[in-house]
Amino acid sequence: MRYRTRSWPRHSARQTREELGMKRTTLLAATMLTALLMAAGTALAAEMIGSPANNRIGGTENGDVISARGGDDTVFGRGGNDEVYGQPGMDDLSGNAGNDDLYGGSGNDILRGGDGQDDVYGGDGTDRLTGGEGTDELSGGNNNDIINADGGGLDLVNCGLGTDDRVLADPNDGVNGDCERISRR
Repeated sequence: MRYRTRSWPRHSARQTREELGMKRTTLLAATMLTALLMAAGTALAAEMIGSPANNRIGGTENGDVISARGGDDTVFGRGGNDEVYGQPGMDDLSGNAGNDDLYGGSGNDILRGGDGQDDVYGGDGTDRLTGGEGTDELSGGNNNDIINADGGGLDLVNCGLGTDDRVLADPNDGVNGDCERISRR
């Protein structure tokens, strides 16, 4: 039996190398695109810092960290799980959608958690806190605060060091014993 050796055309080795290079390039591009798309959710989130003057700051639809600094500031967290810091001044902070953390700081602040499981902290000053839909933790702070835990899930309310804190809560909300006036709906 006689075996024949087959001779391959010369261009086939070159073509095979080119095809292999093309496949590697395509694989590399696909890997980079996948990594970019996976990181896009976090990459589009923002860290925003206001000035000592009065600021109006709007977050993105992703989880943001917003520090309004001084002045009487208005901050909207929008979507995502946001951290919003009011600092000194009379601030109006809204987390909106997402599981947000809001910190009023010093000054008479208005804080609204919005939809989601929010943690809302008033700080120093006579603050107004509202949890919104979802299970929220609302903590007043050092002065007389007004806390609205009505609606939504099972909320936890801590009033803090004030002597005339007012709370509006659902019948099943947990209200700490440091709250002076409690109304249940």
